[in-house]
Amino acid sequence: MMRNRKFLIQGIAVLRLAQLLLWPACILLGLTAGIENQTLATVTMVLQTLWSLIWVTIVLSRNDIPVWSLWADVSINACAAVAAGLACYSWDALSWSNSAVPLALGSMLSVALLFPVRQVLLAWLMLSAGIGAGASVAMSQHPAVVANYFSTLVMLLVLAAVGALMGHRMRVLRASTGHAAQALEEATMWRRSAEAQGSERTRQYRTLHDTVLSTLSALARGSLDASDPLVQRRCAADAEYLRSIISSADRSAVNRLQGELAALGREQAVLGLRVHHQVADMPATVPDEVVATIRDASREALNNVLKHSGQSQAWVTGRGDPAGNGGVTVTVTDRGRGFDMGTNSPGLGLSGSIIARMSEIGGSAVVESQAGQGTSVELRWPA
Repeated sequence: MMRNRKFLIQGIAVLRLAQLLLWPACILLGLTAGIENQTLATVTMVLQTLWSLIWVTIVLSRNDIPVWSLWADVSINACAAVAAGLACYSWDALSWSNSAVPLALGSMLSVALLFPVRQVLLAWLMLSAGIGAGASVAMSQHPAVVANYFSTLVMLLVLAAVGALMGHRMRVLRASTGHAAQALEEATMWRRSAEAQGSERTRQYRTLHDTVLSTLSALARGSLDASDPLVQRRCAADAEYLRSIISSADRSAVNRLQGELAALGREQAVLGLRVHHQVADMPATVPDEVVATIRDASREALNNVLKHSGQSQAWVTGRGDPAGNGGVTVTVTDRGRGFDMGTNSPGLGLSGSIIARMSEIGGSAVVESQAGQGTSVELRWPA
């Protein structure tokens, strides 16, 4: 439908250029003998031609017709109709000698094609008034000119009606096409989301099979000793993985990022760090590159907790953009020893593995810490 509108606008511009050729053709054919004031008629036509060329240039360069330019066109052509009519002999004020009438007709058609009915009527009144003012002297002297004037008004009105009907029909089609395109886009997004959710469910089912179910099956068969410290740590890691899924309000199973954050908790539990998860209101889909980067940055932040905080617990919270624009924020927090940011700059792990990594995907990482008050690393995408 946008292509049809583009063709319409280009057609209007071509029509304007064709109308500019009418008066020179009339001169060659001797149809402009009714001009009394050659200077006024020539100046009027030159000014209309210059404006028309400017207007066509604006239209073609933008592939659109700005509202202000169309009303300027109506106003200029209405004023030109006054001057061109007065430049003719009284009995020829509405003949081919009047160079402004064809351009007024074209301006009327342009407005009718693009504007609603009220604005079309306003343009018709402006152009009718201009043509009438230009022929006012002629109508006062020759009653026959009055009939010509009303014929011109009828011609303007017919053009307005035909253009308005065509314009209304095109607007209805454009709206219908727009609704159909929006419905198609929504259906496509829903399908992609469903596919992503199905893929994520499959991935997490496999993870559950390879971890929690594997551990439970081994214990049931007696192939693992429940009193073995390594087995107990493995069970704790599996329990933490289940706990992180449950805390995600039933949505982690359909969101890859939430699944990756849950898997991080299991990884860290094996190393002796318990990770508390609270993830909710996340977007249904997040680009794979963003998921991988936030996962890796979160892993590095948890590694720092394990190395430097002196604590065995950390908290990972995640939330989606409240405005619903698809953004995410993940925060990794500990209540450990922290550090003074005024005297200690972030180390290589923070600046290289977290801050720089987030910057590469158009995100940001903000580190906040105080000595004895723990550390917080906020990962945000987009920045």
